[in-house]
Amino acid sequence: MQPQRAAMPSEVDGSPVAARTALLREGFDAGNPYFVNEEEVRLTGTRLIAAYNRTRTRTGQVIVWLTVRRDTGRGGHSSGPAFDLLTDTAPQ
Repeated sequence: MQPQRAAMPSEVDGSPVAARTALLREGFDAGNPYFVNEEEVRLTGTRLIAAYNRTRTRTGQVIVWLTVRRDTGRGGHSSGPAFDLLTDTAPQ
């Protein structure tokens, strides 16, 4: 199995939802495929956290840069199906 990047359909009208950042859009508009190795996809998922950083040098010049950190997701969630569930019933 080799997952591939694709646009997700909107829950509202079914139109494709564009990626919010350039991290996921690189080469997508040109039609270039982007495959991910199966071992890189964890069951807990992956979160990308972007943050702007700001500092001043000794001369007072302001420097701003963007960092992106990869973190572990929260994990898979169950939609709640209950198959083969045993429940107590009142005797007849």
